[in-house]
Amino acid sequence: GYGQGGASWWRNLPNLARQHRSGTVLAPDWLGCGGSSRPTWASGDDGEAAEDFFADSFEQWRAQQGLERMHVVGHSMVN
Repeated sequence: GYGQGGASWWRNLPNLARQHRSGTVLAPDWLGCGGSSRPTWASGDDGEAAEDFFADSFEQWRAQQGLERMHVVGHSMVN
């Protein structure tokens, strides 16, 4: 959930790295989760704006890392 971050994957990261030909695994935290920053929420209660907030921040991170292609693995907060 929101209290978790990339560190919750620590036991999985070495095995994931061995499984991928690049040997590289990155574990970013969503904004407001784990070790990330806590930006002020300005998206109100609009669901689409909330999706854009998180997707845009992830895209900025991807571009800063210089990643053209990647596999994304995550977990669900849904029961």
